[in-house]
Amino acid sequence: MVYVIVGKKCSGKSTFKDYVKSNFDCVVFETSDYTKIIKETHQVKDMTVVLERFGYDYVMKQIAKKIDPTRLNVVSGARVSEGIDYLKNRFKDVCVVEIVATDKARYQRNLERNREDMKVGFDEFVTYCNEEDARLNKGRAIKSDVIIENNGTEQDFANKIKRLLDAPM
Repeated sequence: MVYVIVGKKCSGKSTFKDYVKSNFDCVVFETSDYTKIIKETHQVKDMTVVLERFGYDYVMKQIAKKIDPTRLNVVSGARVSEGIDYLKNRFKDVCVVEIVATDKARYQRNLERNREDMKVGFDEFVTYCNEEDARLNKGRAIKSDVIIENNGTEQDFANKIKRLLDAPM
């Protein structure tokens, strides 16, 4: 089984990944780790250059090489619909899980992360996230199979993740 975790910046994708990694026997792939390696390999600062040259599914093609279809796999941080489509076509059991949270909750998490590149006001944060999603997906919405709301406590979110992974697919 392959779970592909999607969602806007600060929605809870990493929290989902970390919970699953700590509580289930699984293989976890973080798309940002692959993106960093690919950017270094191709000696570019902007990943768009690589995606436009090799295709918007390029990152997922690299991850797919390491997916073990006999195990539970979690791909966290997928942001490009073409990559998700590639995984769905390549593997039999793929579930796209969208993590959603209010803009207010996501902005609060952004402040808690205290990242230098994202020290912006609320409106600028929301605009940046919306523009980033539109740029990466060129207006195509990612089609999720399951939506998990993450506006409560971390324990509430963990309970939702556990129910999802314990449910028969």
